[in-house]
Amino acid sequence: MALHRFLKTRICDYDYEQHFGGVYYLFLRGIEPNSDAGIFNARPTKAMIENLDALISGELNAIETENSDTNEGNNQQMGLGF
Repeated sequence: MALHRFLKTRICDYDYEQHFGGVYYLFLRGIEPNSDAGIFNARPTKAMIENLDALISGELNAIETENSDTNEGNNQQMGLGF
């Protein structure tokens, strides 16, 4: 979400689908040669990022987010407790 906010301020006509490629997490102790072990990548949906942005901004409360059918799977996938 922080990168999404940053890109909105730096790129005129910013479009999530075009400009946001996703995230990579590299767990250095778990990386093995010729393997995907220790490497995790994800690209959250635009709706999830916008809902998180609204939640952090105070425009959306956790109860609304918890009851949203469209975000339930995404919240569980990303390890969010709501």
